[in-house]
Amino acid sequence: MTPERWRECVNTLGYSNGDMARMLGRTPRRVNRWYSGKNAVPDDVADWVEAWVAEFRSWPTRNPPPQPRHAAPGERDEED
Repeated sequence: MTPERWRECVNTLGYSNGDMARMLGRTPRRVNRWYSGKNAVPDDVADWVEAWVAEFRSWPTRNPPPQPRHAAPGERDEED
């Protein structure tokens, strides 16, 4: 995983490097080194993050968000 891809994945998921460090049981310094490219992201971590991003991106397709309910005649719309 390239540093650019690491940053893209972390941003897609909405987490910081510190958040990822806590989840992965790594030090923030280690994760920041992945971010900067000073160290390679371990393959097991890269695979896990890629799988998470794939799941994250497919979630709305498999689980569409609730749609606004339109009011019946004489009823107030929930958007009002």
